[in-house]
Amino acid sequence: MCPYSSGEQSRRIDQLPEDTMMLFYSSQYLDAEIAYRQERIKRDFQRPLWFQKKPAPKATPQPVCRPAVQARHAM
Repeated sequence: MCPYSSGEQSRRIDQLPEDTMMLFYSSQYLDAEIAYRQERIKRDFQRPLWFQKKPAPKATPQPVCRPAVQARHAM
């Protein structure tokens, strides 16, 4: 459990000197950071090259054959 309550924490923040710099990130910075992290996750969890999906081989057209001979139905 937290040694101090949220009220005490807000009082501590109020006691900070005025020249204390608070960091605020711009939306462009956040977008760039999100894009970088997503790209890194994709790169880190990518399958190895030997395990990548290979494109399916193209089907070779079969030569046209005569229709199969079928037995006649019994009477």
